[in-house]
Amino acid sequence: MNGPAALQAAAAQTSRPVRSVRPGRAASSGRILLATDESSLDALKLALSTLGGNARGQVFVEVASTDDIVAIEAPELVTVTWLARENRSGNPGTSRRCAHGQALERAVLAWVSEMHTGDSERDGGDVTAWVEGAGTRIWELRQTLIARLGATSDAR
Repeated sequence: MNGPAALQAAAAQTSRPVRSVRPGRAASSGRILLATDESSLDALKLALSTLGGNARGQVFVEVASTDDIVAIEAPELVTVTWLARENRSGNPGTSRRCAHGQALERAVLAWVSEMHTGDSERDGGDVTAWVEGAGTRIWELRQTLIARLGATSDAR
């Protein structure tokens, strides 16, 4: 079994926290963080469709411009935030434009820093992260989340 259903099945069979920062996996419990760029909107829609109505968390979608924003259905307690690169600067203090993956990286790392202390009781449950997209920066973001949140669901 692959994809979101595999993660849900694993969560049902164990009391261990199930975390994922791999493409093709969605959250099964606790708070969720879904993050992608414009290259993976269909995968994001699929991941969102696997969530129950009581899911809670955050979705970040980085796109080139506001013209790329489309309607996405999400559970009531899941906030969707669009990050248009055309409206963001690059590194602070420079006149550079926002690079692909840079806005997503900033948003995700800020959210994790605020929402994940490592104490699941204080945090309100485990954090499950799903990151997908094109480019080195998004791959590096996934690796950073693996280091911060723990093992991926397919590391068992």
